[in-house]
Amino acid sequence: MYLQRTFLFFIAGTAMVGLSQAQDVRTTLTIEEPQVREMVITEGYDDPITIEREENLWRVKSTESGSNEEIVLFVDNDGNVLSASEVTTMRISQDASGFEETDQHEIEILNESSVVTVVMNAGFHNVHDIDFLDGRGVWKAEADDISGEDYELHVNPENGNIVHIEDD
Repeated sequence: MYLQRTFLFFIAGTAMVGLSQAQDVRTTLTIEEPQVREMVITEGYDDPITIEREENLWRVKSTESGSNEEIVLFVDNDGNVLSASEVTTMRISQDASGFEETDQHEIEILNESSVVTVVMNAGFHNVHDIDFLDGRGVWKAEADDISGEDYELHVNPENGNIVHIEDD
């Protein structure tokens, strides 16, 4: 009897894992790189310089038609071409809910250069004025978005999530 119950729990657990994996497949990207390239060009940008998968988005480096300045764009699973600031705002709203204030000395995992990488990977450039805010337990950085507008961002030092953004 014990063996039968154990076997049934194993089968049920395996089915649940299979269902979970099937759900994960549905949330993965279904568009491929050639489609991403076509969508970016259709939106008025030059042929992409780089295209790479990043979480549930495609990250594209390109230039605007008639300009030599590189920009970072994202393409979602629905084929929407998004600016870096749109993606950053989406990520912040998703990440901010799990943020808790803590003491700097307990959690300082990211260093200053890691903060620069996090902010640049979110589509910003010209990262400057990086400080650790002791009272909030976050890294503060200022950076420009693709249009050149200056923003202040706060980065959670535990996981590298951007937890706050405001026009500077």
